Amino acid sequence: ANFGACQKPPHATEAALKAVPGFRRLYTGSPDSIDERFDLVMLVHSLAHVIRPVDVLRRLHARME
Repeated sequence: ANFGACQKPPHATEAALKAVPGFRRLYTGSPDSIDERFDLVMLVHSLAHVIRPVDVLRRLHARME
């Protein structure tokens, strides 16, 4: 599976994230700036802080395989 993270969990280091099988990259910008496609998208401790969560979920859904 191909996946990336949109926000780094506070306890995870970049090295720890890269040790996860299938992890490619940490994304910190807008979903619109991502040009890859994914099997899995996780929003851990981040969706609650988004002003327009439904819009973000729709934009992320467009990045799904």
